[in-house]
Amino acid sequence: MTVGMTHKEVSSMTQTVVQHPPVRVDAKVLEEAFAPFKIYGDEITVQPAEPDGWTVAAMDGSKISLLSVTVPGISFEENPEWPVFTVKLDDILPALRHRGTLTLTLSDGSLTVSSEDGGEREMPLLGDADPTPFPPLTPETSVTLPADTLRGFVTEAAAAKMAVVRLTLEDDRFTMAAREDRRRIALTPADVPSVGEAVARYPVANLQELMRAVKTPSVTLEWDTDYPLIVTFGEGYTGRYMLAPWIAEDDTDW
Repeated sequence: MTVGMTHKEVSSMTQTVVQHPPVRVDAKVLEEAFAPFKIYGDEITVQPAEPDGWTVAAMDGSKISLLSVTVPGISFEENPEWPVFTVKLDDILPALRHRGTLTLTLSDGSLTVSSEDGGEREMPLLGDADPTPFPPLTPETSVTLPADTLRGFVTEAAAAKMAVVRLTLEDDRFTMAAREDRRRIALTPADVPSVGEAVARYPVANLQELMRAVKTPSVTLEWDTDYPLIVTFGEGYTGRYMLAPWIAEDDTDW
C-alpha cells in the first residue's frame, strides 16, 4: 500500500468503471415514446435489444394495466448492446426535450444524455433492473379509430362520473357506451376499420389517463368478451397498453 493512503483510497484507484459505447437517437422519437409513462409515476425500466431497438415497460400499482413501448432499431443512428437499466422519469424526460440527435452514455451507476445544442444531464441508475414482459395476448376483435374520438368519449364519460365504458363490435358496427344511474351516452363512429365481434367493459379513468398522454392521430383497440383490452398507438415507435376488463354479473340495460 502506498505510504499515506488509506485502504479505501487504494481500493477506489483499482476499481474499473464500465462505460458502454454511446447510443445516438432522435430526440423527438425518444421523448414521445417515453412520455406516456407519466401515467405510472416515478420510474421506467429500459431493455435495449440491438438490432430490435429499445423496449420500455411499466405496470401500474394496482396491476390492472401495463404499458410497453418499443423504439425500433431504425430510429437509432448508433445502437450498441446495453444492459437493462432503470431511471426516474423526472430525470430523463427533461433531458429528452431537445431537437436533433441525442447522445446517451451509460456507466456503472449513471446515464448521461447530451444534446446537439450543448445540453447535458446526468442521472443515477436505480438499483437492479427487472424488465416487465408484455403478455402474449391474441384478441380476435379489433377496431382502428381516430385518437381524438376515443379521447373525447372517455373525457365526456369521466366528466359525467361514469366509471365504465362498454365496447361493442357487432355486425361491423362499433359502439362505445357509458352510463351512470339513468343517464347513458353512446357513440358509434362511422367508417372505422374493424374485425370480429365482441363486447366487454373497461374502467373509464384508466383510458382517460392513457389518452391524455397519447399524441398520435389514431389508435387500434383489440379485445374479446371479458378479455383484456390492448390499445396500440405510436409513430416512429410502437406503444401497447393492456387494461384488465371490468367484470360484472349484470350486463343489461346498455
